[in-house]
Amino acid sequence: YGSYGLGRLVGMVLHGLPPVSLIAATIVELVVAVLLCVLWTWSRRDKARSETRAHTQALNA
Repeated sequence: YGSYGLGRLVGMVLHGLPPVSLIAATIVELVVAVLLCVLWTWSRRDKARSETRAHTQALNA
């Protein structure tokens, strides 16, 4: 989703503003991309925490 939104932004810079419906689609695509990046980051952080916790427990056992 992010590549579509970013591509549209580049097009807007180079060629001017498109119809309102395409601007709305760009906003939706960029919001979805940001949300997916946030969820991906949180999932990686949670996975790293659980792996660290498991490693610490193994060392203490």
